[in-house]
Amino acid sequence: LPHFCYASSFEVYPFAFNATVPQPLTETLPLSTPSSLRGASKMMDEMLAKLYYDTKGIYSVGLRFFSVYGPWGVPGSPLFEMAERAVTGDLATMDKDDNTMRGFRESVHDFVYIDDAVDAVMAAMQFRPQVSTSSPATVAENGESWHEPHPVIFNVATGHGHSLEDVAKIMQEFFPTDGDKQSHMHAGHGTKPTVSVGSTKRAESVLGYRPQVSLRDGIIKT
Repeated sequence: LPHFCYASSFEVYPFAFNATVPQPLTETLPLSTPSSLRGASKMMDEMLAKLYYDTKGIYSVGLRFFSVYGPWGVPGSPLFEMAERAVTGDLATMDKDDNTMRGFRESVHDFVYIDDAVDAVMAAMQFRPQVSTSSPATVAENGESWHEPHPVIFNVATGHGHSLEDVAKIMQEFFPTDGDKQSHMHAGHGTKPTVSVGSTKRAESVLGYRPQVSLRDGIIKT
């Protein structure tokens, strides 16, 4: 069965202000308004993947990556900037001169170490749907079975949420700051913290994907 794997994003899910959206986020959650322009483009990718199957019979596996981090991270991303500031002893000033960081620091994200993300990609590339109803079905949550090949989407997450305050505390263990410079991340004005934690149940039951690297271990590796 011709098929391909592609990268989607947790940003296809709507903003979760406090308890307004059930957590953890599952692949069966109805999508309406994505949380960013990037999320809108990824939602379009998912629609195109389904259209390719409906019109050309090309099967696909989509991966909704949550906040992936690790060595060679993207410059300008929150964790990358925090690591740079921690090494230079400038972590305490992070929330004084960066409006973007002030709006991000209290949000809860699902940080996925790069090794776990790669494991998910490899598992997705090797996944083959069952095409015969006479063979045993693979069943995920909500009783979903994979007898019939159809485009499928998996979260690439850990199922655990952390804020940048959690990240800062771990970094300060290895790069302590002066007492008068200790980082305290206070709530920014005019911003609402969001929560984005992904369910791993479908990926675990169908792909055998299980994240192995904790946030602490991932930061140390990074």
